[in-house]
Amino acid sequence: MTDTAVDFLLENLEQLIIDCDKRMTNKNQKQTHPSKSTAFEFFLENWEQLILDRYLEELIQKEQVEWFYKEMQFLRQFLKDSEGKRNEQEVKDLVARIRDVTHEVENSFDFFAFFASMKSMLEVPIPVRRVNRVASSSSMVNIVASSSSMVNIPIPWNEILATSKIKLNNAITEINSIKEELMKIYKWNMYGIGEPQIGKSSHQRLLRATSPIIEELIIVGFVDDTTKILELLTICENQRKVIPIIGMAGLGKTTLANKVYNDPTTKYHFYKQAWSYVSQVYHKRDLLLSIFTSAQIQLPSNVDQLNDDQLGGELYKRLKGYRYLIVLDDLWNSEAWDDLKRYFPNDNNGSRIMFTSRNVNVAEALDAEPYNLHFLNDEESWDLLQIRAFRKEGCPTDLIEIGKIIAKKCRGLPLAIVVLSGLLAKKDKTQDWWSYVAENISSYIVSDLEQYMDTLALSYNNLPHHLQPCFLYFGAFPEDYEIHVRQLIWLWVAEGFIRQNGQNDQKSLEELAEDYLMDLIDRSLVIVSRKRSNGGVKACRVHDLLRDLCLRKAHEENFLRQIPWYKGVAASSNPVAHQQRRMCIHDNLVGYTSSKHYELHIRSFLSFGRSL
Repeated sequence: MTDTAVDFLLENLEQLIIDCDKRMTNKNQKQTHPSKSTAFEFFLENWEQLILDRYLEELIQKEQVEWFYKEMQFLRQFLKDSEGKRNEQEVKDLVARIRDVTHEVENSFDFFAFFASMKSMLEVPIPVRRVNRVASSSSMVNIVASSSSMVNIPIPWNEILATSKIKLNNAITEINSIKEELMKIYKWNMYGIGEPQIGKSSHQRLLRATSPIIEELIIVGFVDDTTKILELLTICENQRKVIPIIGMAGLGKTTLANKVYNDPTTKYHFYKQAWSYVSQVYHKRDLLLSIFTSAQIQLPSNVDQLNDDQLGGELYKRLKGYRYLIVLDDLWNSEAWDDLKRYFPNDNNGSRIMFTSRNVNVAEALDAEPYNLHFLNDEESWDLLQIRAFRKEGCPTDLIEIGKIIAKKCRGLPLAIVVLSGLLAKKDKTQDWWSYVAENISSYIVSDLEQYMDTLALSYNNLPHHLQPCFLYFGAFPEDYEIHVRQLIWLWVAEGFIRQNGQNDQKSLEELAEDYLMDLIDRSLVIVSRKRSNGGVKACRVHDLLRDLCLRKAHEENFLRQIPWYKGVAASSNPVAHQQRRMCIHDNLVGYTSSKHYELHIRSFLSFGRSL
């Protein structure tokens, strides 16, 4: 993550130096820049004209840009040299400081460019104007001057300009301080980090040229469970029955439910089937509409005029008389069931409602007998790890012993095994690497869900740097949100995550983004939820536990701030919020925008709210 941010800033500074030279030699000629194959092109298009502006010339001097470029190169080299050694607290702290100072420098230079642009366009003192803020698709914040607006916010531009200059000076002091610490590490060869060799590094690997293959779901340890659930669905009494599948996160509840849902026996037995994701935060209407869609029931022509209860009544009419199966995935409490149960008719024809939940109390509240999933035993754990890590190949004999140790240390949690298998499959299959993985898995008996996070974090920490921001970006989406791949790719490209490095220039950014996604899928960090007719990925999602990991890491990296529901809390009340680069709001967008906050450190803004 930090490595990517520094690379991005270095490209920024390098282009500024080039454009400063152009400004000095010919201020009146139209400027052109060599093609840059990154999302930074968006930014360069703005800089091309801004660098000629007399206002910007007053704010940014070539010597200053060259100094930052030289020092950031040194910091980038340390990031390269410290790879694999960032578990040391001192190294970890230095990497965090490099990340923060990189963001401060980028923010300051971006604001200088914007300030100059506004003064050049308006030729009036900026502080007296009022502006609209709009979401940005590039690294430069887009602010549109207008008298009519969605949100009018008076912004003290001169005050912010002065603050940006102070922050840039502070950044110089901080860079010098960091450099002193790094020189000590290099001098004494601490943590095995030797003398630096300044030069550009290429940390990206060659992306595969072959078309990705999406494998079918591999299930281990659910044979007996599948048989028993099928019996509960198809053989027992005709009375409408609720079947709860209960277990902790990552145990395979959704996987088992999905296997049973798509079993030919189930397809033959039920006339109508529907699957709906519930999650902690849900909307009754969304659940009803998803059941209509999943069951392929035609919506009423006047659906927009119906309230939630009327829509539920229409669902009741269309299910009446049919034997149906409804799956409610990830039910957190009985509230959602209370909202929906009256719309599921009981015709004594063997209809079933199946739900998955982490909380056994939900089953008790529904007066339903829970089906509790068990952890995998050691043999099942090893079988799953082998299948996921080696696919159709067998495990080499020299890795069997250490492989069984890795599987056992996952303590029977399928998600942990699958994620670690993805990590093992992507690295060289050597005893040294597998021993390293085994040593870094918690060896104590896991009794708390929190303790699995270290195991899952191991896969994140070993991701190539260019994939880390792509993975963390999944934390921006609401829980159980089905993400359309095309939308995700556009967002990644706009954020500047997709980078060409000379080895993959023949591919477009969109094609590279698809390769990035397939890499994350291959590592079992992303789940394919829908496929295209040609076998490609149409939509995807992440497991709740991995989404929690995204949010934790995103917080550590100041990568993302999530506001599930805006309740009027001042956006500036948390000092950490001033460092986080992205913001996402999942509901009550109007409440947030009407509060008239300005947060110029935000690089991008995502809203999934219903209230627009």
